[in-house]
Amino acid sequence: MIKIFMKKLNFNNKKKTIGLLGLLIFLFGLYLTLLPSIRYEIPNNRIVYEAKEYQIKLAYFNNSMTPIAIDGDATGPGAHNWAWAVSQPWCIGSGNEIDPYLIANLTIDGMGASSCISIKDSNVFFIIENCTLHNSGIQLDRGGIYLDHCSNGKIINNTIFNTFAGVHLIQSNKNNILENNCSANGHYGIRLQSSSNNTFLENDCSSNDWVGIHVKTSNTDNIFIRNNCSSSGLYGIESDSSSNNTYLENDCSSNGKHGINIYSSSDYNTVSNNTCKLNGENGIRLSSADFNYISENNCSLNTYHGINLYSSKNNEILLNNCSANISYGILLNTNSNNNTVFRNIFNLNGEDGINIQSNSNYNTISRNDCSLNGFNGIHLFVMESNVISENNFISNERFGIYLYEVSNCEIFKNTIIELKYSGIYLAESSNQNTIYSNQIEESLDYGVHVKDANCVNNLFYKNYFVDNSENVLDDGTANSWDNGIIGNYWDDYTGSDADLDGIGDDPYFVDGTGGGVDHFPIWFFYHLNPIYIDGDATGVGAHNWTWAAYQPWCEGSGTWDDPYIIKDVIIDGQGVDNCIEIRDSNVPFIIYNSTLYNASPLDYQAAIYFDNVDNALILENDCSYNGHIGIIFYENCDNNTIQGNVIYNNQNAAISIRESSENNYIYNNWIANCEGQFAIYLLQSDHNVIYKNFVFGCLTGIRVHATEHTSVLGNTLEHNQVGISLRHGHYSRIAHNDILYSSNHGIRLDTTALCDIFDNYIYNTTYDGIRLIDNSRYNEIYSNEIKKSYRYGVNVDDTNVHNNTFYQNQFIDNEVNALDNGTDNYWDDGAIGNYWSDYWDTYLGVDLDDDGIGDTPYNIAGSAGTLDRYPIWDDGPGENHPPTWDQIPADQTLEFGVPFLYDVNASDLSGIDHYWINDTTNFQIDGNGIITNVGTLPAGIYPLEIRAYDPYNNFCTETIEITILSENVPPPQRIPGFDLLILMLTTTILGVYLLIRIKKKKDL
Repeated sequence: MIKIFMKKLNFNNKKKTIGLLGLLIFLFGLYLTLLPSIRYEIPNNRIVYEAKEYQIKLAYFNNSMTPIAIDGDATGPGAHNWAWAVSQPWCIGSGNEIDPYLIANLTIDGMGASSCISIKDSNVFFIIENCTLHNSGIQLDRGGIYLDHCSNGKIINNTIFNTFAGVHLIQSNKNNILENNCSANGHYGIRLQSSSNNTFLENDCSSNDWVGIHVKTSNTDNIFIRNNCSSSGLYGIESDSSSNNTYLENDCSSNGKHGINIYSSSDYNTVSNNTCKLNGENGIRLSSADFNYISENNCSLNTYHGINLYSSKNNEILLNNCSANISYGILLNTNSNNNTVFRNIFNLNGEDGINIQSNSNYNTISRNDCSLNGFNGIHLFVMESNVISENNFISNERFGIYLYEVSNCEIFKNTIIELKYSGIYLAESSNQNTIYSNQIEESLDYGVHVKDANCVNNLFYKNYFVDNSENVLDDGTANSWDNGIIGNYWDDYTGSDADLDGIGDDPYFVDGTGGGVDHFPIWFFYHLNPIYIDGDATGVGAHNWTWAAYQPWCEGSGTWDDPYIIKDVIIDGQGVDNCIEIRDSNVPFIIYNSTLYNASPLDYQAAIYFDNVDNALILENDCSYNGHIGIIFYENCDNNTIQGNVIYNNQNAAISIRESSENNYIYNNWIANCEGQFAIYLLQSDHNVIYKNFVFGCLTGIRVHATEHTSVLGNTLEHNQVGISLRHGHYSRIAHNDILYSSNHGIRLDTTALCDIFDNYIYNTTYDGIRLIDNSRYNEIYSNEIKKSYRYGVNVDDTNVHNNTFYQNQFIDNEVNALDNGTDNYWDDGAIGNYWSDYWDTYLGVDLDDDGIGDTPYNIAGSAGTLDRYPIWDDGPGENHPPTWDQIPADQTLEFGVPFLYDVNASDLSGIDHYWINDTTNFQIDGNGIITNVGTLPAGIYPLEIRAYDPYNNFCTETIEITILSENVPPPQRIPGFDLLILMLTTTILGVYLLIRIKKKKDL
């Protein structure tokens, strides 16, 4: 190779040669530094293909050839092994990973008699590239390129046509087949048999007579990515008795039969993000194929079905689009059992969205959209024990759910609206099905129609029948329309509910010959008696969550995916009870959009009362006009959220969090006119967050008492006596709050230490903007604007208030900007102090060196005799000093799915006008510098530029990286052998350079 390279050099120009060599060395070094590790990630997080490694190749031979056959194990005289091959003019290289054998730029006609290039029994490294191969004949052991017991090969950018198979692998492993054109072949574009761990990337396997890619006989761990497998006579991709392979982003459209055909014990394959449209039969078909993962494929516009399962079990069918097919969106046929069909789209199909038949049992069909189909949303035919839940069956031309000879199915939480016939239809011995919690509306025939007398022992409860032409016709036998505790909601029920338990006092009689009766019809349940739930209660009549789930006012199953929900209720506590009381519960649940009033005036009674309760969301309720408290967490309540509630005119607190209740989040609530001492009260409860609430007209807006590590962020507290009060509220963070028109103090610290109080706007307080008393110590108070306090901007009231630091605050037009009667307090941080609106008026301060710091100290009133040694100077409008970061923003790392909240803070002589970020697709930032995520962020690294602007458009900026972690993602890997390749190439070039020098000396 060196000899060939030397012939290309010009020995007559030493300077140019040396310069060229230096440039090559530099470029290779730069290439090594910058080359990324290119990977393709699949659902099981395997690294499937490392990038194509571009070799240094020479166009050394380009001629029409007769077929080539290489036998790697051949020996003896005339053996056509690799040693023979490399002696031919069409092959170079050494057969190792750094310098593979290379066959390129050939045109070979197989003359209908043999493969164009045939290699067998080879494990050396080789490349076949940029060849045109054709006319090999269509016998089984032929191919444009035929590999038999080969590994470590790369087949790149060849054009192969009119062969049995363009590329044909038999018992060949660890090969890469990349970017070849394998179209217009007699049988297959690519075929592999008994071959494993091969990668097929971006090959054109279209328009073959039979199949684009054929995978046969127990191949494992092959990867097929972005291949064009369209317009072949039978299938785009065919998997025959082949398992554990991965098919990603292939185009398998417009084939004669199926886009992808997986059959005959082809198990554990991953089929994702493929396009399987406009095929002559099915988009994807599985026959006797189990445990496959079929996700996010487009299987629309096919002549038969989008996806067809025949005698196939335990497959996962997720997030596919199977719309506008001539027949069904998906068909499960003939003993296709234990499959999961989840969150797919089955709309606009000519017949059914979903069709399950012929003893296909124990399937789970959940959260699919099956709307606007020509026949039914779902048709169940001769089967049992399937689960049909949380699907949408809307505006289908016949029925939402059609059952024919179906038994023991569970059908619940489906939305069934605007059906031309009936919402749910039972016929021909459909028995012992349980149908509950479905929303059935606007059916032009019946909400539910039980057609035949031999439809026996079906159970219906907690369904909601609204605006159907007729709610029900039951001509079956012994069907039940309640479960002994609760029945259904009927919009035409004429009974009453005198005891306000949510159950009608009179039965509802069901139309039809079956004589059905709902003994416990759901009343218009918004007006209820108080609700009591004890999560640990047992025994007959226990009011635990199992009992609650059977009540008309509760839905869900108590999981994170399906929490219990109490919503849309109106409860009068009648002055003697809590409206909703829940104890000893750690299951996820929600209380939503309810009106809860007139709870008892006794101590600690409330509209919502929790004791030892975790994992609750209290969302958008009205908890006003109660005798004592709106919402109380009495003891040991953790990881709950109180969000978006309206709470006013309660006789005591709006929200009270007490006694070891931690990690709760109190967000965006509207609170007014609480007549007790505190609106939001925390007692002996650490690590809670109070964020963006509005509190108006109360004695104390927020009280933190004997509580540590509290965050009070971004709240608006207006017309309260005290905005925020901390007593023994150590290690708290009080930031970004607007505290307006307090009739006493804006912020009050009492025996409180080690808090950060910053970036608050405190305006027009009758007494003090911030007051510190009684051993408040070691607090940092900075970057606040305190304006128009009628007594003191800051009042350090006692001699035992000590070691607090005040800096970068703005004191504007207060009666007295600051009073310090404490001990050892600091009014600057050693570099910068505060802005004092009376500095140059009262103290005649100057800034002769124009560094933004006054040249003379500012004297703090009070017995302490303290000074601000570095008072901030303001040159007036138009100043050009940019803001400075209080703390420079730093890179952030968090787990996938965890909400992002990051608080940045800057200060400026003129105040911070606004914050800005460059990525508003994934993040948002508010006026207080709090950054949160927009939606769930996929795993990855997000560069984020953050700016803080003053009113004169000066800004400071910082760029950080936000890393979202994902489990089981391996670290990036370099291309195998790449570093050794660079070393070899560099060594080669240096060797050439030395040979040049030696030759030059000899010439002299």
